[in-house]
Order: sequence, then structure tokens, then C-alpha cells
Amino acid sequence: MISAQDHKRAYDGNKGPNTGGMGAIALSPYYTPNVKQKVERGIIYQP
Repeated sequence: MISAQDHKRAYDGNKGPNTGGMGAIALSPYYTPNVKQKVERGIIYQP
């Protein structure tokens, strides 16, 4: 599974709240190997 994130703001000039669905980018630059490890251990492979 790859990472993705919302990126579109409601108003021009990257202003306003995140729209939560009008646009996304993948791979997220914030999904580092450290974050991936935490997600896998804490969510995906949780005992």
C-alpha cells in the first residue's frame, strides 16, 4: 500500500481549510520509513 495525502485548499493561493477530497498526492513526502514502520507495527500488524 502506498501513502497519499489531501492537498487542495478551499481558496486560491493555498488559503482556507483543507477540502478533504478535492485533490490528493501520492506518495506523501511525509510518509518516511520511520512513519511506515510505526503504521505497520501499530495498525496493520497489531496483535
